[in-house]
Amino acid sequence: MTVTAGMLSFMQDDTIKSSLASIMDFVDEIVIVNGLVKTYYEVNYNYPGGHEAAITDLIRSYNSVVEAVDDLGLGDKVKIISGHIIPHIYESKAHIQNRILENITKDIYLKVDGDEVYKPEDLELILNIFNMDSELTVMAYRCWHFWKSLDQVVIGGQWDSPVTRVWRFKPSFRHPESSRIGFNMMYDTKEAKLIEMPWVRKYVTHIRLMYHLGYADRPTRAVQNKLRYYKHRNIEKHVEDTWTKWRDGEHASPTHDDPDNVILYPVELLPEVLQ
Repeated sequence: MTVTAGMLSFMQDDTIKSSLASIMDFVDEIVIVNGLVKTYYEVNYNYPGGHEAAITDLIRSYNSVVEAVDDLGLGDKVKIISGHIIPHIYESKAHIQNRILENITKDIYLKVDGDEVYKPEDLELILNIFNMDSELTVMAYRCWHFWKSLDQVVIGGQWDSPVTRVWRFKPSFRHPESSRIGFNMMYDTKEAKLIEMPWVRKYVTHIRLMYHLGYADRPTRAVQNKLRYYKHRNIEKHVEDTWTKWRDGEHASPTHDDPDNVILYPVELLPEVLQ
């Protein structure tokens, strides 16, 4: 059984190397797309000189990917799409993810963002489950979502929902680009919505098998740009900046009203690449 990791990367210069290091020994190829979503570009670079600033950020993001790949000796495994010569601005996140799907050549597709990290034993468990069940199509699991720093995680509400991250891949798989939430859906273009197909077998576990660094130790500008994008992608009912001036005991989720709680996370339990 062979594995392709597909990775999205933009403004994750500080996490991309840890993410790659955590998966490199478990995958046979890594497809990385370095690009911007159109709405993100429109709301965060809409000022004089904004286009040049966006290009500069894309180039820096690309360079951080290249540097991480070189440092880790991954040149033979990695294919980078949308480089620094002609930086790409994509219509939607689904469009970006479909660029990855077009380049997959292996049996299993592991979807990874540039701020997601795995422990070896957890990734080994995930792949063993696919090895043991040849009919398994897709797998979802919970994550540890870090908040202001790597000794804080958020639990409760949306943070406890399992995320779909692994598929037994077919070349006909695509994310629906016409849907606002197409990045969270997978279709078989020969049939329909994947999860509705009678032949699809999905395994969902509430064990936390991935570490999401999305809000931990991030530059304020990066988080605020992300939230500004959320406000304009017309998915969430409301978006608030709960991150910038957050205090202990306050609500954390920027996009959901569900109750949550920030708790301490023992640093010694972090994946080795983060210690």
